[in-house]
Amino acid sequence: MKQGERFGFIQSAIKEGDLTTVAAILDGQPFLSGLKPEEWSTARVLASEKFAPQSIKEREAVTKLMQAVDLAGGEVLTRFAKVQGGTDTPRAKANRELAKLKKGVA
Repeated sequence: MKQGERFGFIQSAIKEGDLTTVAAILDGQPFLSGLKPEEWSTARVLASEKFAPQSIKEREAVTKLMQAVDLAGGEVLTRFAKVQGGTDTPRAKANRELAKLKKGVA
């Protein structure tokens, strides 16, 4: 098969739902099928969307969830750093000394 026809061939196989052919092409390395690496990657995405749409949706949802957790974790660390930084302010020191005086520990 000519170089220019290979990607079109796999696109047709995906569109027609020919899982056996698509799997045979995509289960190997790109050079085995004669596809360029970017064509092979695109074909994998197209095949995933055709043959495993639910998995694609779930993966996207998990990715968004992980991003939200990372964002929240960063926010918690930022707030914690502010709290930690506030322990040695003059006001914080004065409050600790006042607390000691109230307890009679001075």
